[in-house]
Order: sequence, then structure tokens, then C-alpha cells
Amino acid sequence: MWEKLQKRYYPSCINDKEKEFIEWRFEDLKKQHKKYGDTVLVQEPNMTWGCGG
Repeated sequence: MWEKLQKRYYPSCINDKEKEFIEWRFEDLKKQHKKYGDTVLVQEPNMTWGCGG
């Protein structure tokens, strides 16, 4: 099952998109910090932050 997931997920979400994802993630984190008063101590785990979420 893991191999099936990797074959389906990696080509569409990971391969050659690492830099794009990290840049998007940093921008999203900036928005989250601003939303919660610019503190680094506030975290809001969210499973939808990744590809396919």
C-alpha cells in the first residue's frame, strides 16, 4: 500500500516542486503569524497545508 501511495503522490506533489512548496509554506506561515499577533508561539496544525489537502 505504501508503494502505491508513493507512486501516486510523489510525481504529482513532490517531484521537482520542493522549492515551490517551501516558498508557499513560508508565505503561509507569515500570514498565520500575522493573524495571531506575530508570535512564534502560536501554532495551528492543519492537515490541509500539504499537497492534496
